[in-house]
Amino acid sequence: MSSALIALEAQVRADLAKTAHPSAPWLKPRPGPDAKPALDVLIVGAGQSGIATAFGLMRSQVTNILTLDKAEEGQEGPWLAYARMPSLRSPKHFTGPDLDIPCLTYQSWHEARFGKEHWQNLGLIPRNLWAEYLLWLRRVVGVAVRNGCELLEIAPAADGLLAASVTSAGVVETLYARKIVLATGQEAMGNWTIPEPLRHLPPSVLARASEPIDFEALRACLHQIAKTRPHIPRSEVRVRLRVPLKLRGTDRQGKKFEEVATTDNVSLSGFQCGCAAELAITSIVDVYMTGYGEDYVGKAKIVHSGWKGAALRHYGCRFIEKTGAWVLQ
Repeated sequence: MSSALIALEAQVRADLAKTAHPSAPWLKPRPGPDAKPALDVLIVGAGQSGIATAFGLMRSQVTNILTLDKAEEGQEGPWLAYARMPSLRSPKHFTGPDLDIPCLTYQSWHEARFGKEHWQNLGLIPRNLWAEYLLWLRRVVGVAVRNGCELLEIAPAADGLLAASVTSAGVVETLYARKIVLATGQEAMGNWTIPEPLRHLPPSVLARASEPIDFEALRACLHQIAKTRPHIPRSEVRVRLRVPLKLRGTDRQGKKFEEVATTDNVSLSGFQCGCAAELAITSIVDVYMTGYGEDYVGKAKIVHSGWKGAALRHYGCRFIEKTGAWVLQ
């Protein structure tokens, strides 16, 4: 640890001691049904919200608290898990779990860690440094966290208490508390799921954003696709424009089809659109614009295709015959 960081931590301890008012516990102990003192507050989630909540309670002398997190130490919250952005989106000078105590701000920690010039040149806060700062804050203010512990159920208990069933290392126990705070962030919005049309796909081609992703394998796969996919030179400028169309023709199975589609982009002599029909490369379709009625444009050849989504392919089409008006002239 650098001398600057040691000095900052000494300042934190001194400032907290000088502002520790009231100096006595705010609440009297209350026994739980197990005859042990019940927690005043149980906080579920030791990310930035959980740490800030615990610290705020401690500042008000509510000290009989416990914070739980099912992740291992250092892996709380999204920062080193499924957060993929390189930096936080909020400006670097925003305050947060420091509760407006200057020596606990991210800026104070960053300057002690890397120097004031580094802070001045910093754009946005890298997410890995934010995660490191949260761990430092939790340690220096003394927030008690039990990692690897997951909440299973909350139920009413005697004398107005709440009973929380938790599991840790395969052992289930009940914790009693006056209040329970759910600081579970994004994960409280619901379970992570895979859309129904994709659930049949094997793990080799499907990854859920909340799970670890092998980015090296993904990079190699994309590189291979780029190598094998034929390059189609653009001879014309494309315009991102949504134009309602109707396509008629024969699909890959030789069946007649008629389908409404919308372009992703257009050029003087072609367009790209999504279509549920499976069409062969070089096949010909009749193209109609349908914004105001149904106006025949001409015939277009399918020149390339790819998947647009679970149910749609996208096709690049080039006119081989135009007898009607097109959106670009």
